[in-house]
Amino acid sequence: DLDLYELSTDETIDYVRTGKCDLGLVSMSETDPQLSARVVYAQPLALACAPQHPLVRHKRITWGAISDFEHVTLRSVYSTRRTVDRILKAQGLELRSTIQAGTLATALGLVKANAGVTLIPGYACQFAIDLGLKVLTISEEEPYLHELSLLTRKGLRPSIAAEAFIEQLDGTFSHLTSR
Repeated sequence: DLDLYELSTDETIDYVRTGKCDLGLVSMSETDPQLSARVVYAQPLALACAPQHPLVRHKRITWGAISDFEHVTLRSVYSTRRTVDRILKAQGLELRSTIQAGTLATALGLVKANAGVTLIPGYACQFAIDLGLKVLTISEEEPYLHELSLLTRKGLRPSIAAEAFIEQLDGTFSHLTSR
């Protein structure tokens, strides 16, 4: 049996730490003595916007240019938002956030309704395109990566179902990662 949960980063860490689940996929910025984390995915973020958005006409967009527009952001309990906040801090920038969404799907729906633009992880680009949005690459000399780590409890072997899932996950993410 394999139960799949869609949780915030903090909830995922708690679920793995307390044994409510065998593994989690999170973007971790801190280490936890009870947990093992292995990066399985690393891709730059992209910008999703409506097809008629002014940024679509630009050949090159930067973090500075992106910060000039209204954003639909994810709440700070999500790893994508934490990556965005880390990048903005490094760049000395702030976003004008009009709406904080609880899920990436909601954020993309709001972008489609012209409520702003949103930053998305690489694995969500095709989904955004399927929704009719434009996905723009952020041009920087050294791209900032959004990393996801496979999180497990130290010293405990995952279940047979979890091990099979990990093997499938490694195969899938090896084709997506730009490391």
